[in-house]
Amino acid sequence: EERLEGKAAHHHSSSIIILFRIMRLFRVVRILRLVKMVRPLYNLAIGVLAALQGIAWVVVIMVIALYTTGIVCTRIIGQSLFETPEEVPVDLEESVHHFDSVLD
Repeated sequence: EERLEGKAAHHHSSSIIILFRIMRLFRVVRILRLVKMVRPLYNLAIGVLAALQGIAWVVVIMVIALYTTGIVCTRIIGQSLFETPEEVPVDLEESVHHFDSVLD
């Protein structure tokens, strides 16, 4: 009998949570309807969505650029263009020291 009461209480709390989710969904739908009715607000929302699409492409280009730069720097510094340590210029000695084990 106690187990049945526990299940009933759990079912009741679950139905309350579902009710709150439905109310939240109605609130979102009401806001979307308001945005559609107010023309300047609708134009602003459409502009923001268009800007987000442009930002997504900028992020893609930046990721490609950073990845390419990382590969180039690894090749130049990690695989050292110089055959022996004597050939390394003084200003690159510290970089070679720090990045010498990149490809190990």
